[in-house]
Amino acid sequence: MLRLEQTQLAQKSGVSVETIKRLEAGTGKLKAKFETLRMIRLSLEFSGVVFTDDGEGAGVRLASDPTDAFVDAMTKEFSGYFRQALKQEFKTNSERYKNGKKADLVSAVLKQVSNIMRHVLPQELPGK
Repeated sequence: MLRLEQTQLAQKSGVSVETIKRLEAGTGKLKAKFETLRMIRLSLEFSGVVFTDDGEGAGVRLASDPTDAFVDAMTKEFSGYFRQALKQEFKTNSERYKNGKKADLVSAVLKQVSNIMRHVLPQELPGK
């Protein structure tokens, strides 16, 4: 589909070539850590693969627009981190945000976005 060599998928996902080979050679349910499968899936989504489940079974297809597929995958990944970070921020500092001052809310959002961009995404996204 993407015509990726095992070494290329390993590089894109940050997973070892040996792990890619083992997973490709396996039959039935994959035996791997969740994080390993997550990194492989994200790297494929970033490359334009769309994972589908139409009710009759799971499958994959190439996105009609790879840029849209990348943006959708990145948005989905980022929004999870963002939601978790904001939830923690507002729980920890609930009194500060009860007043509803726009400046406080904007400041909290910018702080969390900056933190995610600098510290979380570089460690959590696939690749080396």
